[in-house]
Amino acid sequence: MLKFLCAITGVLLAAALTIDTAEAKSPEVAPIEGVPTLMTGTYDVAKLGYTTNEYFVSGVANSYSAPQPLASDGRWTARVSGTAPYRTRIVVMRPTSGMTVDRVALDWWLLFTAVKACVIWTTAASGFASGKNREMTMALSGIRANHFHRDLILKIMRAKGAMG
Repeated sequence: MLKFLCAITGVLLAAALTIDTAEAKSPEVAPIEGVPTLMTGTYDVAKLGYTTNEYFVSGVANSYSAPQPLASDGRWTARVSGTAPYRTRIVVMRPTSGMTVDRVALDWWLLFTAVKACVIWTTAASGFASGKNREMTMALSGIRANHFHRDLILKIMRAKGAMG
């Protein structure tokens, strides 16, 4: 539930804040050889099924300012007002599975789940429209999520050459 709320919050924040990203660039990522020194105690994370990798990430960070006073409704426009170089270290701990991924099967699974999601969202919207369910959550998911998944289906089918 918390992950769902965080995702919804991120979407709402992105919708409420308009940011000019024309100048945004991807950071440079460089792996660091060796084993990172972390405060993980005496745990050997490899024995727990994890691997640890360390990276330097660098680039140019943007700072933002509002061109006009911030409104109380939370809908603000921000513009890049300055830049500064940055370099930071990140450590990634992730499960070690050794599993290889069949990319074709994964793509088909993504298409299948998008179609399945459309059925769920269409049912949700239909229930709201017919009056069987008056939950606004059902109406909104039927409108927004269904639109997202329809676009995803079309994008996947276009990439597979199934759109003509």
